[in-house]
Amino acid sequence: MPSAAANPYMVLASTVAAGLDGIINRLTCPAERVDAAQAARLVRSLSDALQALQNDHVMKDALAEEFMSWFVECNSLQLDRICHSKTNATLTLSIRRTSIGFG
Repeated sequence: MPSAAANPYMVLASTVAAGLDGIINRLTCPAERVDAAQAARLVRSLSDALQALQNDHVMKDALAEEFMSWFVECNSLQLDRICHSKTNATLTLSIRRTSIGFG
């Protein structure tokens, strides 16, 4: 499920690509409820999501491998800058403490 931070063009393109893949390959829709085992398979970070995207052959075929490589590289560089910024690291720690009740 996309969030407000998602690129709307990538959300639309990937949704269409996934839908077409389902139609072409006659895939069945999964159950609406997600159990604990299925939830554990979901990515939990941007770096994990970028790795999963880089390994997704359906998206590579639909959006072109060159574009996918560029998109993953740009977002990886941005993530690296954010993770190595003292200001952002302090902000992230502050947000985590507040969200779990230590703030």
